Amino acid sequence: MQEKTSSGWLVEVDLEAGTFTLRDVEGCAKADGNDVDGVVVFGLSDRRDLEKLRAEFPLGSQIVVEHERVEGLVSDAGQLKCLNYRGPET
Repeated sequence: MQEKTSSGWLVEVDLEAGTFTLRDVEGCAKADGNDVDGVVVFGLSDRRDLEKLRAEFPLGSQIVVEHERVEGLVSDAGQLKCLNYRGPET
């Protein structure tokens, strides 16, 4: 199975746009060139999932995102779709 996770620090959750933003992104999104200076905006269209994310992880939290992989797609407005998210392994 192809690896499809990235991690970073949560800096924004935008309920209206259906997105959340990570900075200092590492992993597949970085390797595939989806970031802009280490920042990736992930799309998460279900508002309830975004509200849950915002409640579970305060801004500044590190999270791991499972996402689709699209090489070379710059995801600055939620083009890269989040499939799942979780806290980092401890």
